Amino acid sequence: MFAKHVYVRISRNKISVRCLETGRTIVRDADPSFSTSRLLVGNFTAAESQLKAAVKEVLGNSLLSARPAMVIQPAEMIEDGISEVELRVLKELGMSSGAARSIIRVGGPAMSDDDVKAAVIEVK
Repeated sequence: MFAKHVYVRISRNKISVRCLETGRTIVRDADPSFSTSRLLVGNFTAAESQLKAAVKEVLGNSLLSARPAMVIQPAEMIEDGISEVELRVLKELGMSSGAARSIIRVGGPAMSDDDVKAAVIEVK
Protein backbone atom coordinates (compact mmCIF):
# COMPACT_ATOMS: atom_id res chain seq x y z
CA MET A 1 0.00 0.00 0.00
CA PHE A 2 1.14 3.51 -0.65
CA ALA A 3 -0.42 6.81 0.30
CA LYS A 4 -1.57 9.21 -2.33
CA HIS A 5 -1.92 12.95 -2.37
CA VAL A 6 -5.04 14.51 -3.83
CA TYR A 7 -5.48 18.20 -4.61
CA VAL A 8 -9.03 19.56 -4.83
CA ARG A 9 -9.84 23.04 -6.06
CA ILE A 10 -13.46 24.13 -5.62
CA SER A 11 -15.06 26.94 -7.61
CA ARG A 12 -18.70 27.92 -8.01
CA ASN A 13 -20.36 24.69 -9.10
CA LYS A 14 -17.07 23.22 -10.31
CA ILE A 15 -14.64 20.74 -8.77
CA SER A 16 -11.12 19.96 -9.99
CA VAL A 17 -9.39 16.89 -8.52
CA ARG A 18 -5.77 15.89 -9.20
CA CYS A 19 -3.86 12.84 -7.96
CA LEU A 20 -0.24 13.90 -7.60
CA GLU A 21 1.21 10.42 -7.99
CA THR A 22 -0.51 9.66 -11.30
CA GLY A 23 -0.93 13.21 -12.61
CA ARG A 24 -4.53 12.37 -13.47
CA THR A 25 -6.91 15.33 -13.25
CA ILE A 26 -10.70 15.39 -13.37
CA VAL A 27 -12.68 18.63 -13.73
CA ARG A 28 -16.43 18.44 -13.19
CA ASP A 29 -19.14 21.02 -13.56
CA ALA A 30 -21.72 20.49 -10.85
CA ASP A 31 -24.94 18.75 -11.74
CA PRO A 32 -26.89 19.40 -9.61
CA SER A 33 -25.34 22.65 -8.49
CA PHE A 34 -23.88 22.85 -4.99
CA SER A 35 -23.11 26.58 -4.75
CA THR A 36 -25.61 29.24 -3.71
CA SER A 37 -25.47 33.01 -4.09
CA ARG A 38 -23.91 33.26 -0.60
CA LEU A 39 -21.98 30.00 -0.17
CA LEU A 40 -19.42 28.15 -2.25
CA VAL A 41 -20.82 24.91 -0.81
CA GLY A 42 -24.46 25.57 -0.02
CA ASN A 43 -25.71 22.05 -0.84
CA PHE A 44 -23.43 19.65 1.02
CA THR A 45 -25.05 16.48 -0.33
CA ALA A 46 -24.59 17.50 -3.96
CA ALA A 47 -20.97 18.59 -3.39
CA GLU A 48 -20.18 15.41 -1.46
CA SER A 49 -21.60 13.17 -4.17
CA GLN A 50 -19.67 14.94 -6.91
CA LEU A 51 -16.40 15.02 -4.98
CA LYS A 52 -16.66 11.33 -4.09
CA ALA A 53 -17.22 10.44 -7.74
CA ALA A 54 -14.30 12.60 -8.92
CA VAL A 55 -11.92 11.19 -6.28
CA LYS A 56 -12.94 7.65 -7.15
CA GLU A 57 -12.30 8.42 -10.82
CA VAL A 58 -8.78 9.84 -10.30
CA LEU A 59 -7.74 7.15 -7.82
CA GLY A 60 -9.50 4.20 -9.41
CA ASN A 61 -10.89 1.30 -7.43
CA SER A 62 -7.58 -0.12 -6.29
CA LEU A 63 -7.87 -1.91 -2.97
CA LEU A 64 -4.09 -1.62 -2.64
CA SER A 65 -3.97 2.12 -2.16
CA ALA A 66 -4.28 3.81 1.19
CA ARG A 67 -6.72 6.61 1.84
CA PRO A 68 -5.21 9.82 0.44
CA ALA A 69 -4.13 12.99 2.13
CA MET A 70 -6.35 15.64 0.55
CA VAL A 71 -5.62 19.34 0.21
CA ILE A 72 -8.75 21.37 -0.56
CA GLN A 73 -8.53 24.92 -1.84
CA PRO A 74 -11.61 27.09 -2.29
CA ALA A 75 -10.99 29.24 -5.36
CA GLU A 76 -13.84 31.74 -5.04
CA MET A 77 -16.05 33.49 -2.51
CA ILE A 78 -13.14 33.94 -0.08
CA GLU A 79 -12.64 37.70 -0.28
CA ASP A 80 -12.89 38.18 3.49
CA GLY A 81 -11.60 34.73 4.42
CA ILE A 82 -13.86 31.84 5.31
CA SER A 83 -15.91 31.26 8.41
CA GLU A 84 -15.45 28.44 10.89
CA VAL A 85 -18.59 26.84 9.44
CA GLU A 86 -17.23 26.99 5.87
CA LEU A 87 -13.93 25.53 7.05
CA ARG A 88 -15.75 22.66 8.72
CA VAL A 89 -17.85 22.00 5.61
CA LEU A 90 -14.70 21.75 3.47
CA LYS A 91 -12.95 19.46 5.97
CA GLU A 92 -16.00 17.23 6.20
CA LEU A 93 -16.25 17.09 2.39
CA GLY A 94 -12.72 15.75 2.26
CA MET A 95 -13.21 13.20 5.00
CA SER A 96 -16.52 11.95 3.60
CA SER A 97 -14.85 11.56 0.20
CA GLY A 98 -12.36 9.05 1.56
CA ALA A 99 -9.47 11.22 2.72
CA ALA A 100 -7.33 10.08 5.62
CA ARG A 101 -6.76 13.79 6.31
CA SER A 102 -8.21 16.89 4.72
CA ILE A 103 -6.19 20.08 4.79
CA ILE A 104 -7.73 23.39 3.78
CA ARG A 105 -5.72 26.13 2.07
CA VAL A 106 -7.54 29.41 1.52
CA GLY A 107 -6.43 31.91 -1.08
CA GLY A 108 -3.69 32.16 -3.60
CA PRO A 109 -3.34 30.73 -7.08
CA ALA A 110 -3.78 27.06 -7.91
CA MET A 111 -1.23 24.97 -6.01
CA SER A 112 1.62 23.06 -7.64
CA ASP A 113 2.33 19.44 -6.74
CA ASP A 114 5.21 20.60 -4.54
CA ASP A 115 2.91 23.09 -2.77
CA VAL A 116 0.39 20.32 -2.05
CA LYS A 117 3.06 17.96 -0.68
CA ALA A 118 4.49 20.76 1.48
CA ALA A 119 1.02 21.52 2.89
CA VAL A 120 0.58 17.86 3.85
CA ILE A 121 4.00 17.72 5.53
CA GLU A 122 3.41 21.05 7.30
CA VAL A 123 0.23 19.77 8.94
CA LYS A 124 1.76 16.48 10.17
